[in-house]
Order: sequence, then structure tokens, then C-alpha cells
Amino acid sequence: MVSMNGDPSHNPYQAPDSLWDRPAVVVETPPRRWLKVMLFLFVAATPIGAGLAAWEIESILGTGPVISLLGLAILVAAIRARQPVAALVGASGPGISLICWAAILMNGWGPGDAQEPISIVAAIYALVAVVAANFEMMALRQPVSAEVADTSWEQQHSDEAVELQSSEIRQ
Repeated sequence: MVSMNGDPSHNPYQAPDSLWDRPAVVVETPPRRWLKVMLFLFVAATPIGAGLAAWEIESILGTGPVISLLGLAILVAAIRARQPVAALVGASGPGISLICWAAILMNGWGPGDAQEPISIVAAIYALVAVVAANFEMMALRQPVSAEVADTSWEQQHSDEAVELQSSEIRQ
């Protein structure tokens, strides 16, 4: 069908030649944005927590829950964003807190006894976790190409139809 101005290429009602002709678009979903923010906070908090543990071991009473909660938030956002590596990074936050807690409890360590081993574990964890989180943040910087859903594609083309109709009415 030819549009009212005679140009067959601007027919908004024309069926696509095939279902595969739909345009691919870059999709930035809210879970990916939140995941980037939380990974950034995690990269900042983890070395600070390890440094505080080396300076004063009793600081893990505050930094452990912070890293655990941040890790859980990353885990939830990563699952929603379908990012398995980020989910592992997030799960490592509560995991390392549980490991440190279990080590202190099972060995009967006091603050003086736990200072060196927990500081070493925290430093190694911070190094590995920050590297993994940075690699994941670099991966998240790459745009995700996704096929547009039917409603989005139809909405996009119906907007073109409205623009075409309104320009025809003005003429």
C-alpha cells in the first residue's frame, strides 16, 4: 500500500518482510544500572574494610555486616540482571563474613589472636574481590544488544505513523 503522499517507503502499516527484520536496540535496564552502582560501592568498601581490619580487628564488627549487606544487594541485582559472575561476587560478601566468623568462633580467638589471620584473609579477599568486581564492571560497560519486544517495536512504528499522519494533516 502506498502512503498518501505517494512514497511507498513510509508506509507505517506495512507488515515487515520477516519477523527477523526487527531492529536491535541497546537496552540499559534498571537492574544493570543498580548493579554498576553497587559494584562500585563494593570496590570502595572492600579494601577499606580490609585496611580497617589490619589496623583494628574489632572494626570487622561494623565492616563485616556492611560488606555482607552490600554483597546481598549485589547478588539480588545480579540475578535480576542475569549476570552470573556478578552474582558470585555478591555472594562472596556474606560468604567471607561467615568464614571469618566461623574461624574466630571455632578457634576460640580473642581480638589479639584474630588480628593477624583475619587481616591476612581480609587482604587476600579484598584483592581477589576487587579484581573480580572490576572485571565485571568493565563487562557491564559493554552495551547489551537485545531484540525489541513486540510491543516496543509496535509502539516505535505507531509513533512514526502518528508523525506521518500529523504531517499529512498539516499539508
